[in-house]
Amino acid sequence: MKVLFVICAEGAVTDRYTGATSLFNIIDKFSVLAFPLFIPRLVCVIALERTAEEPNEGVGKLEVSIGNAMLMAQESPFTFMGQNRTSLAAILHGMPIAQPGILHFRYSTGGVEGTYDVPFEQAAKEQMELFTQLASTRFSEISRQTSGQPTTESQTAV
Repeated sequence: MKVLFVICAEGAVTDRYTGATSLFNIIDKFSVLAFPLFIPRLVCVIALERTAEEPNEGVGKLEVSIGNAMLMAQESPFTFMGQNRTSLAAILHGMPIAQPGILHFRYSTGGVEGTYDVPFEQAAKEQMELFTQLASTRFSEISRQTSGQPTTESQTAV
């Protein structure tokens, strides 16, 4: 048996008819303005492959850590349903990230494993200044719209 991949995204769906999995907003890094950070939802998708001689069912373990801190460790059963490949999705709710570092996902089963790393880094000063400027500009536009003053995005009806 082998782990084909481990990957994380904001969301995932599996097609009811084909079994194909689609991922939304794959997460490969986070550039964060301030820590601590709370991630409300994250989906970890794992794909496994087996030979015909290997068992149809098994148990795997997903571990999530950052630095030396273990955030989650969970065992779960899986089945290939007579096929050579299967995929699993773990939905993680409420992930706290206290400081910059590498969020490490490790899936293991039957002596094999797959990993996926997501760096969490402090945003550069320039990024924070740009975000602050954009947020300030947008807030000003919203304030003008709610007060009835014209904005730079106003259009005249013809």
